[in-house]
Amino acid sequence: MTIGPNTVVGAGAIITTDIPADSVAYGVNRYKPRDPNYDLLFNDKMIDPEEIIAINRRRIEQFRHRSSLL
Repeated sequence: MTIGPNTVVGAGAIITTDIPADSVAYGVNRYKPRDPNYDLLFNDKMIDPEEIIAINRRRIEQFRHRSSLL
């Protein structure tokens, strides 16, 4: 099995066949061409990091509150 250069394999993907270069592999032996104009790490659909931090802080406080009730 060969994973081509500049190919990204999605989390949880099961790949047992060759995947060509410049692809996005996902699922079970599925892939599609990688869009050269779309950055998989940094793009306009990303959640604002400050929003993620705020959500995590709320979750921690909820956990602490529930733990104090035990």
